[in-house]
Amino acid sequence: MTTQERHPCSRAGAVVVGLIADPSAAPEQVARHLSGDLPELLAERLKDDRSWRVEVITERLPAIDASHSAMVELARRRAKQHDWNVAVCVTGLPLRSGKQPIVADVARAASVAVVSLPAFGAMALRRRIRGVVAQVIVEMQDEGQDPAEQQRQRPLPELSNRFRRVTPETEGVDVRVLASRGGARLLVGMVRTATTNRNDDPRSASRSPTPRTA
Repeated sequence: MTTQERHPCSRAGAVVVGLIADPSAAPEQVARHLSGDLPELLAERLKDDRSWRVEVITERLPAIDASHSAMVELARRRAKQHDWNVAVCVTGLPLRSGKQPIVADVARAASVAVVSLPAFGAMALRRRIRGVVAQVIVEMQDEGQDPAEQQRQRPLPELSNRFRRVTPETEGVDVRVLASRGGARLLVGMVRTATTNRNDDPRSASRSPTPRTA
């Protein structure tokens, strides 16, 4: 089962971004912050006549698999199911490429991505996540330029010293964003995510009921 939250504005004429968050506290909290931050931030970065709408659902995300493809495939299915233009999974699970923490995997052709919170560390978490997610979405919506060219021409604004992009061998993933500080950042991020999940369990907070969809 999934829980879905929609902004009150109309979908008509808007680019719809779907955020799929683990129902634990940290991913859901981050997704709800992003739903408020992204429309204005994306409009500022793209500077065109598109309007942006963000929808959030909470759903238990798949376990980590060797190719990190399960969450990408889930995002593809949910994008089709909910008629989203872009879908992003937000997980509290740590993802790795060798010893390097994975910040994000991007399947540009399908306009889907997976973002792993522990790789962001503990400092300025909201700003870093917002910046990376916005940049990933901008690049997925920037038609006519291949991922390798984007990596050369467009660094992650204000974040280039902390994160780097590579082209992975994983089938279906065009761009992978890695944390530059490796295991130490991942460990700190895992502690931060676990603490948030324990101290800010959304099940204990009062909130308005939201409709449920299968």
